[in-house]
Amino acid sequence: MYILKQIYEKVINIGNWSLALFTLLFIAVSMIGILSIEPETFSPMSALWWVMTTSTTVGYGDISPVTAAGQWFTMLFIYPIGIGIIGVVISKILDSVLHYKQAKEEGRLAFKDSNHAVFIGWADGKTESAIEEMLTNENKQVVLIDRNLDKTPYRHERVHFIRGSATDEQTLVKANILEARTVGIFAPKDIDDLDLADGRTYLIASTIEAYGEKHGTSIYTIAEIMLDKHETLFTRAGVNECIPSYQSVSNLIAKSAEYHGSSTFFMQLLSKQYGDDLHLIPSQKNWKTYRDARDALEKEGAILIADETSFITEGWDKPIPEGTKLAVICNRDAYNQIINM
Repeated sequence: MYILKQIYEKVINIGNWSLALFTLLFIAVSMIGILSIEPETFSPMSALWWVMTTSTTVGYGDISPVTAAGQWFTMLFIYPIGIGIIGVVISKILDSVLHYKQAKEEGRLAFKDSNHAVFIGWADGKTESAIEEMLTNENKQVVLIDRNLDKTPYRHERVHFIRGSATDEQTLVKANILEARTVGIFAPKDIDDLDLADGRTYLIASTIEAYGEKHGTSIYTIAEIMLDKHETLFTRAGVNECIPSYQSVSNLIAKSAEYHGSSTFFMQLLSKQYGDDLHLIPSQKNWKTYRDARDALEKEGAILIADETSFITEGWDKPIPEGTKLAVICNRDAYNQIINM
């Protein structure tokens, strides 16, 4: 019993390449053996079929040895060695799957795809809501970075968790941040001092900007800030957009207090679940003025509201600068039709 235990421990710890080589060697020896013993019963293909079905214990019985020598060969070689090898192979596969799943849940695996969104910081319900909003587009993938969580807080096949500090370059490499479409930084929830909280966000944003400059890549970054007075500093650090944490909610409540029901309109713009959404589209060459663009877009079921700098409330006959992107409100079907014009 002790000898069998020692053999089992050595076999179970065998390397993957050695196991693969040993498995192929077993199959080859088994085929040659049974073909030598019963050449009338087996062809090379049927011998392979019989070895695989026997060693995996499937045992269809459609073909089997008919001589005593062939049956003894099966009982003394195929059964003990073949079934043992296949058992080890299956256990290795299951172990690899479990190891991969555990490593992914614990945030130890690097993300390999591109054009994804990177969210930094698990901030109560804010990060979760942002992830859910991104996942409404079935082509989007999200990478979540957090240094305080032991396991992923959001299980989804298109959400990849990385445990680590976003001020560590190795973490940014794992998130493949150079090929990300957008990086969103949420304000830390474990820092009560608002200046210190923005300081932490500023450090992360500066690290990302420096990492992008080091590799000659511009990384589009959005940061949640706690105090409006820090917006200029974040802009200087290379942050493309600053979202005030409290002011946005306060302003929305104030608008709703003055114009009842206006919050519903803003929520429709912020969330894809309502159907209509805010889109940025490139201007067409045949749109000479903003009026031309407005009239053409209305025919496609879209409303022109702004360009890249401001809302359009006047100056409709002004020429559209080359390369300008226009903000429109429309549903996904209308957006796709406009893009393909």
